[in-house]
Amino acid sequence: MGEQGRAARDVWLIWVARGVVPAAFGLVLVGIARMLPILAWAAYAIGIAALVIESSLVRRSRRLAVGEGEAAPARQPSAARPFMGCVVVGVALVLLMLLGSPSTFCPGCRRDGARKTVCLSNAMNIALAFQMYLEDNDGAFPPADAWCDLLWDYVKNEQVFGCLEAEGLRCAFAYNRALSGVRVNDIAEPDAVVVVFESPRGWNGAGGPEALPAKPRHLEGDNYGLASGRVVWVKREDLAMGTAGIGWSVEPAK
Repeated sequence: MGEQGRAARDVWLIWVARGVVPAAFGLVLVGIARMLPILAWAAYAIGIAALVIESSLVRRSRRLAVGEGEAAPARQPSAARPFMGCVVVGVALVLLMLLGSPSTFCPGCRRDGARKTVCLSNAMNIALAFQMYLEDNDGAFPPADAWCDLLWDYVKNEQVFGCLEAEGLRCAFAYNRALSGVRVNDIAEPDAVVVVFESPRGWNGAGGPEALPAKPRHLEGDNYGLASGRVVWVKREDLAMGTAGIGWSVEPAK
């Protein structure tokens, strides 16, 4: 193939590469939107390869022009090049941030995270109901055998007692039996004492850590409401190792 034919081919390949780049980065966006990491990364690699090929062909066409005695075209700054550079860096950062989240491309993880959030919200409402009950009862926690019944006037929504991972239960939480009748001012650290926690024991269910579900319901952990009114999610492993900072025992205030 002569130099003229090679130059014509290079011009054609340059235009092909310039068409591939936006199409490739469009597929990256599709991959992100549809949660298809393989498609996103493959399209990103194709886009980068097209940019490299286009740049290489442009340099070669300039060298051929100089070899034939033609004046090499002045290197004019192109508005498209810095723009494409920003696109390349921006897409790379977006992909890295998205892939850094384990739930981004995992519909099941994202669903479990949403269910955990709903359950945590329910635990918060129950913990707030306990706080209102304390205000109306001289700071004393309700008796363990009727806590759901006594909190009903403050909640008045049975869905609040539920959990999407325990749909067959009227109440998916249990009450810390050690708090029955205890006054909140007599607790040394209310922010470290569990008041309500996930459990399969049902309506008015109560107990201690033995009443937790056999298997954690939410991403290897459980939701807890504390005697202070705060709510937390804690991995079951941290609870077993004693590093969660919460417990069922009630230390008296000094």
